[in-house]
Formats: sequence, C-alpha cells, structure tokens
Amino acid sequence: MTLEEFLSAELPGLSRFAGALTGDPHLAEDILSDAPLVVVSRWRRIAATENPVAYVRRIVVDTASSESSRPRPTTMVRRVPPCGWHRSWTGRSS
Repeated sequence: MTLEEFLSAELPGLSRFAGALTGDPHLAEDILSDAPLVVVSRWRRIAATENPVAYVRRIVVDTASSESSRPRPTTMVRRVPPCGWHRSWTGRSS
C-alpha cells in the first residue's frame, strides 16, 4: 500500500479520531495538518508494521499531546461602545 492510498482510505477515520481525542474541531484540524509530516518521514517503517493504522493513531495522540502543551496566542477583544457614548460620559458635545 502506498502512502497516498493509506491516507485516502484512513484520513476520514483519523479525522474523527482526532476530533474525539481533542473535543475541538479546530485543534483536530491542526493535529491532522502536523501528523502527516511525521507519517511521511516514517512511512517505510509504518508500512512494514502489522497494523499501520494503530501506528499512525499513536502519532496523532503524540501530536495532540504536544499541541495541547504549546502556548496558544490569546486575543484580547475590547468591546466597542455605541457611537456617541463619549459625549454623555465626558460632558462634551463634540
């Protein structure tokens, strides 16, 4: 089985697995964009195993583990007050 055939057959299941593992569809997408890089570099070894799907699932788990420990950027959201609020607040008319 080639890598392309494997990914075509198994990617939907791996996607569900990553989603169930993380509980976050966006994080699951991130994991599934990183894990195949590891799979490509190890494909000969993976293809020679008795159960390549289990091997790749372990890579997904390891990737999820490293993703969850990576600091995430936070976005500060400031609420924008309605137009004209500053006039009544400051006592100014303009």
